[in-house]
Amino acid sequence: GEDVFKLYDTYGFPVDLTELLAREKNISLDNKSFKKMMEKQKSLARKSNKFKINDNKKEWTVVKENATSKFVGYEVNQIETLILKFRRIDNDNFEIILEKTPFYAESGGQVGDSGQIQNDNFEFIVNDTYYVDNEICHYGQFKNGGLNKSNKYKVLATIDDNKRESIRLNHTGTHLLHKALKIVLGDHVQQAGSLVAPDKLRFDLTHYQKITSDEIYKIEEIINNNIRSNIKLDVAIKSFNQAKKEGAE
Repeated sequence: GEDVFKLYDTYGFPVDLTELLAREKNISLDNKSFKKMMEKQKSLARKSNKFKINDNKKEWTVVKENATSKFVGYEVNQIETLILKFRRIDNDNFEIILEKTPFYAESGGQVGDSGQIQNDNFEFIVNDTYYVDNEICHYGQFKNGGLNKSNKYKVLATIDDNKRESIRLNHTGTHLLHKALKIVLGDHVQQAGSLVAPDKLRFDLTHYQKITSDEIYKIEEIINNNIRSNIKLDVAIKSFNQAKKEGAE
């Protein structure tokens, strides 16, 4: 059970494939032990999950009723905006929701932005950005000052430009990698997960055998040639069906 769990949890090896290979050697799996370890891992994940605050009774201080946050980070890295609501999570940590925000919330494998929110009364350092109840939530601490009912709620929200640019490079890298994998290995290759961070990217894929050194070299060559071409990047917002029709993966 522990071996099956390690193959799955550490190396991403599918359990059904482990079972199939084991059966060919007349070996059975300790599914009971595996399921027990899976439950333990899920329990730990739930406890450490930053979204656990949704389950507690921390109340929001609402500044503007019936308003929702809007992401404008594709157009700007800094914007004057309003605080819609905020709440204290513990002694030092707060969550703030803005009317408009340039901060990208963690999704699709891409990590959330960091930066700062400030006005004449305070400076708030944003360490992470994620969704809470479909609203973009900024998590962090006050470097100076603080929020209270007498504060002005008009603020300047600014993302960490260098971090965002590094994330963008790695995000584009995942798309270049996906295409190169299809060219070298075949159209059957599909993305099965990813991580896009400022310092690295991870791309999980489906393929029926180990990728050879020659194939890796060809994949790298295709990607590097595309990077050297320095092709202009265009951003366009389209419906899912329209994007697929135009060749998006």
